[in-house]
Amino acid sequence: MPAHRLEITGHLTPQEIRKHYRTCRSVVEREHWQILWLMTRESYPCSAEEAAAVTGRTPQSVRSIIRRYNKEGSNGLKDKRRGHSGRKTVLTKKQQEQLFQELQCEPSDGGLWTGPKVALWVKLHAKVPVSNVTGWQYLRLLGFSIQVPRPQHSEAATPAEQTVWKKNWK
Repeated sequence: MPAHRLEITGHLTPQEIRKHYRTCRSVVEREHWQILWLMTRESYPCSAEEAAAVTGRTPQSVRSIIRRYNKEGSNGLKDKRRGHSGRKTVLTKKQQEQLFQELQCEPSDGGLWTGPKVALWVKLHAKVPVSNVTGWQYLRLLGFSIQVPRPQHSEAATPAEQTVWKKNWK
């Protein structure tokens, strides 16, 4: 016994839906727009089962996407997972601000701030041991990057030797 046809509210026209589907950059969102376009296109609108077969989803997941679109409009098709890793951050916003202020100064041992130095700071101030990688990620999150020139090879040619080589290259 076939299921009844799922009604789709007219938030957008089929042409606008197709435009969103063709220009969307997120893979997950593009698949949602494709499902919606397949079910609203004027030439041959698909059923939930047909759209599921085309996109490799189950008919139930297609129906849930359409229900979300009917309820929330275009926002219902967005990837809800983006930016939600499910894990709480180690540092609170206030602690991140403190770390940012600390990063403006030189570290206590001199030199440059590195992932291990930030990890030690987090361990001392947040009372949570973290890996050096997490320290580096906090450096990057707060907008810091490596500002050290690349080391020069110990046997590299002097500028005068380089000039002579360039002149006689051919």
